Amino acid sequence: MKPIIKFKWTKTKPNFPCLFVTRRKWRGFYNYYIWEIVRSENGENMLLAGEGYRWGALEDLEAEEYMVIEDHRKEGTK
Repeated sequence: MKPIIKFKWTKTKPNFPCLFVTRRKWRGFYNYYIWEIVRSENGENMLLAGEGYRWGALEDLEAEEYMVIEDHRKEGTK
């Protein structure tokens, strides 16, 4: 029986409203972080850290891999 793979790692950073995980290898182990992209009042993408605080520019976020776990585009503006 094959395992069901729902989520996949990618090298492409998301640029739409979603909840996603990043991972980066450091000293032989992976570090994982959770992020959320939401639409600001002026319609731009805003990056929030896992605790819900505004982190900075989405363009400044760098990781080896990204995994979208919730796509919020269908929900509209948050």
